Amino acid sequence: MSKEQKQENNIQIKIDGSNGLAMGKLHHVGSFFMKFGTLIGIGIICVVFAILSPVFLRYDNLFAIVAHTSAVGVAAIGLTLVVMTGNLDLSFGSVVGLSGMTAAFLLTNGHSIFVAVIAGLLVGLAVGIVNGLLVVGLGINSLVATISTQVIVFGIAYFYSGGVDIHKNIEEPFTLLGHGSTGPIPNPALLLIIILAITFFVTQFTCLGRLLYAIGDNKVAPLFSGIRVSFLKMVVYAIAGVLAATAGIIMLARLEYGAAYTGQGYLLEGFAAVYMGSTILKSGRPNVIGSVIGAMFMMILNNGFQLLGVNFVLQIALKGFALLIIVLIHSRLSMVSE
Repeated sequence: MSKEQKQENNIQIKIDGSNGLAMGKLHHVGSFFMKFGTLIGIGIICVVFAILSPVFLRYDNLFAIVAHTSAVGVAAIGLTLVVMTGNLDLSFGSVVGLSGMTAAFLLTNGHSIFVAVIAGLLVGLAVGIVNGLLVVGLGINSLVATISTQVIVFGIAYFYSGGVDIHKNIEEPFTLLGHGSTGPIPNPALLLIIILAITFFVTQFTCLGRLLYAIGDNKVAPLFSGIRVSFLKMVVYAIAGVLAATAGIIMLARLEYGAAYTGQGYLLEGFAAVYMGSTILKSGRPNVIGSVIGAMFMMILNNGFQLLGVNFVLQIALKGFALLIIVLIHSRLSMVSE
């Protein structure tokens, strides 16, 4: 090999090495922002809202954000479990309304807090079981089945209440669930932390969690492995219904009235939270911690827009636009990190 050829080869090796180093750095940057982009986004939005509105950092406003995040976060955890198995649940917003309204009706008629809460949770359990029977038992597409139950449940709630808010006898000690604190931790946040800790442990460190992910990743293989796929999907839908009902009870304690429409605005927030959450902890896979962080992101957006007096319809458009940007950025970063 001549001297000129050796020099050309050395130059080519240096160029290839430099390109490889640059691609490696780009890969690490992409992976970093895929995992922590939502957290960075929350920080940036908080700074912007704090600058634009001095009310944003007040304790009562932060408490309101935490309370609403707790309700949406609990519902989003249930939705996350369903999505993990490869299905959807669009009924959780209506379950929030009907469960809260059922508890409010019983409180108004002099029943104990225990009876009211149990009845509200049973409503969620019943809807969850119905969803499971439609999707698993009858084989109806989960999107079609749950959007149908969403409309039916809302219709029942509206007919049941006559479109009137139920607010009589909804007072302490029940309302402490929405307004009170245990030490420095607001009670809604404490309930969310307990539910999050349980579901995180189950999904990440137990055989059941691995089975749920396996069902969602491959619809055929678990069947040949002897996994009771249908039973697990039924259980997940039931749990999702109970968690949606829990969110409804939190909102009842927070708002101090029950109404059929209480959870109707949660559909976008819930699915946005689950999607954004899939970029955290387990990239590209739904997980409960990520969903709660995603719920916080959406509630901060809601709160900031309200403080700035943004038109309600425009708020919906801006949240949809923000979600679209996140989707685009995430898809680009996923290409870079591969």
